[in-house]
Amino acid sequence: LVEPDGDDPDPSEDASSKYFLADKSSPWWAVAASLFASNIGAEHFVGLAGVACFSGVAVGFYEWGAVICLLVLGYLFLPVYVNASLSTMPEYMARRYSAGCGQVVV
Repeated sequence: LVEPDGDDPDPSEDASSKYFLADKSSPWWAVAASLFASNIGAEHFVGLAGVACFSGVAVGFYEWGAVICLLVLGYLFLPVYVNASLSTMPEYMARRYSAGCGQVVV
């Protein structure tokens, strides 16, 4: 088999690491933009605007609280993922508990 870039695949390389981590060559801002974009949906554009119109600024405070919560969780869990060389949550669950648990998370 030949990869799209013309290189022969190396069987010793972990394919999931190349897929999920973009071969560790993506800049941090691209990863952050991807995470942000994957979290934004129709409920943010339509639903939150409607709720804000009805109840006021309280919904905005809820969203800012979520940002703070995500930053704290990232600060706590990122070292765990980096030290264990993990790239996905199912991989973490499979290592921590069992392979079946990792399959359930998927």
